[in-house]
Amino acid sequence: MEITTIMGVPAHPLMVHVPVVLVPLSLIGALLMFIPRWRERIGWVTVVLAGAALVFTQLAISSGQGLEDHVERTPFLEDHTSIAENLRPWVFLFFLGLLAVMLIDRTLRRRAASAGTTPTGTPRAVLATLVVTVLLGVGASWVTYRVGHTGAKASWHEVNFKSGGGEGGEQGEG
Repeated sequence: MEITTIMGVPAHPLMVHVPVVLVPLSLIGALLMFIPRWRERIGWVTVVLAGAALVFTQLAISSGQGLEDHVERTPFLEDHTSIAENLRPWVFLFFLGLLAVMLIDRTLRRRAASAGTTPTGTPRAVLATLVVTVLLGVGASWVTYRVGHTGAKASWHEVNFKSGGGEGGEQGEG
């Protein structure tokens, strides 16, 4: 089932904003997870946010493919669609990394509790997995940015703004 419109409006511009917010927000959560007490508090919430980002990434890609048939094919659109296809694996691996961090942490805590000890600090397995996961989150955030930037160019490249400037916010000649 492909979602192409929501209440008569193209679904794609609405869907894309969820991963644009949730991917970097999940990265912030992953960074906070280096602190054990924060990992306990927000770890599973971060996993859920990344899972939602993954679902909406798929919905954004699907709705974008539906929208492709109704817009003019330009080099800007070609750039946008080719970069967008690369986002799905990044967000998927980031989600899996977050899930792995929490499952490893949970397993080690249970083992420590059954042995009658209290875990202190961050075990190496959790730390190593978290470092890889943060790198995946940085990659996912970067690709999300690139997809959004090329999508904006594809949508707005022919618009001439009267006030303001061109690329980088330079002021136009008056």
